[in-house]
This record gives sequence, C-alpha cells and structure tokens, in this order.
Amino acid sequence: MNQEIKNAISDVLLACDNVNEMIFPEDASGHKLADEVKADLLRFAAFLTISDGVMASDELVAINEYFDTAYTSDDVADYSEKEGMTGDQPVSSVPLSLNYLIRIDNMFCRDQGTVTNYTDTLIGLYKKLGMELICCDKSLDMSEYEQYNEFISMLEDFAESNLESRS
Repeated sequence: MNQEIKNAISDVLLACDNVNEMIFPEDASGHKLADEVKADLLRFAAFLTISDGVMASDELVAINEYFDTAYTSDDVADYSEKEGMTGDQPVSSVPLSLNYLIRIDNMFCRDQGTVTNYTDTLIGLYKKLGMELICCDKSLDMSEYEQYNEFISMLEDFAESNLESRS
C-alpha cells in the first residue's frame, strides 16, 4: 500500500468535511460531501479494476486498504454490474463530487477572490489512486491504462471548462 495515497484520501475527505461544515452548518441530513467523494472514488476504483476483465487479488487488497473496506471480488463484481460498469465501456459521466467541488471553488473565487484548488486536489488524487490501482498487480494492462487516461482527461477537461478561476 502506498501510504501517500492513503494519507491523500484521508486529507481530501477531511477537507470535504470541513467545507461541508462551513457551507452547510445546519445540515442534519447526514449526507456529506466526503461521503459523495468516497463513493465516487470507490466507483472509479471498481471501474479500473474490472476494465481488463480480471479482478486481481492485489487490486482488491489495495481498494480495501485505501478505503478501509472488506469487499470481496464478488462484491465488486456485483457492484459493477449494478452500476452498469463494464470493462469495454469508458466512464462517460463526471463524478457528482467533482461538480460539487467545482461549485465550491467557484463560490470562493467569486465571493472571496480566493482560489481554493479543491477541484485540482481531487483530480490529483484520482490520478495517483488510478495509477496505483492499475500498477499494483505488477502488470500494466493497456485497457486499464486507456480507461484511466480517458477518465482523467474527461475530469481535466471538465474542470478547465467550468472553473471560474481559469477564465
């Protein structure tokens, strides 16, 4: 396990909790930004690990270590099927949590003139986590790598088009 990535996940989730409390101090719904970020990261991890048609044990171990879960390969397969994720289809929609962070970055930029970089931090985490997952089984499958590149490019393009600090 890469401790830097584990720490980055924890840091991003903590930052999300802090932002959530700043922006929605009265929110008692229990639905927090950190929960959405974690769900989106797990969705990405599951997608990458099945993109070559094989769920390697090293990939499953990495997911469980990074997210403090105890998923089995059947859990990931069931989840992937339920979500409609297959190895031969690229992910075509931007994660909801990235949309939220772009809105938050834009709010801070517009209201306070501050560039917060939450969006860039999350995209950086996707890059590190994704590369770690596709390489953790000691082989780089080109289908995983291509899916990774398409997904990261989609995130970067979406951020570039929607962040007011880049206008």
